[in-house]
Amino acid sequence: MATKLRSETLGELIDRRERGRFVGRARELSLLEACLGNQPPASVVLVHGPAGIGKSTLLRELARRARVAAWDVFFVEGRELPPTPDALEAALAEARASPRPLVLIDTYERMTALDGYLRRDLLPSMPGDALVVIAGRGEPDPAWFDGGWQEVARDMPLSGLALADAVGLLEAHGVDHARASEIAAWAAGSPLALALAAETASYDAGWDPARMTEHPEVLRSLMRHIVDGELMGERRQALA
Repeated sequence: MATKLRSETLGELIDRRERGRFVGRARELSLLEACLGNQPPASVVLVHGPAGIGKSTLLRELARRARVAAWDVFFVEGRELPPTPDALEAALAEARASPRPLVLIDTYERMTALDGYLRRDLLPSMPGDALVVIAGRGEPDPAWFDGGWQEVARDMPLSGLALADAVGLLEAHGVDHARASEIAAWAAGSPLALALAAETASYDAGWDPARMTEHPEVLRSLMRHIVDGELMGERRQALA
């Protein structure tokens, strides 16, 4: 009887497709991969940048590379975790027992009240070979670079993709080179804008980003990502 091959899970499908479309961030990944090495330049990396700039995508790419290098990956999503010490302790309990834990904390703007607790209690108790990458919208508190933390922490601001990388990202989504160059100039390096534009161009071959009103769903998606967590209730309605 022929052995039935295990089918790909939905999670594996998503991961494979995102990996195939990842473009750019060579400088940032060079530093982060060095931090996975035997003589890491940092043990804590603080990634920050505006909404849609690719922080979460960068963390997921690092996670993929770390797993290949036999690291144990622990992911904390700030949207899903109460910003309390007990909740974070529980989420990272297994990381303390791992010999090589990579701790990724995303959407940290929802958890900045835990800054002092992280520096004072949780992170000092992690294994010495741990790598902690914290990603949020705001610049890190200066205390991350004081009181001894400056010896192990690195600041990593994220800006828009370079034009060549932006074009490459669009082409990875199936946009032809001529149109990719035009759209990349409009998107100003925003990975979110590029991905949404690529999706729109895939079903509207004549779409011109200068005529955004023809596809208001692109604007709605951009606004939803940009203001999520920053504008609530009536303030969000007023902006709309």
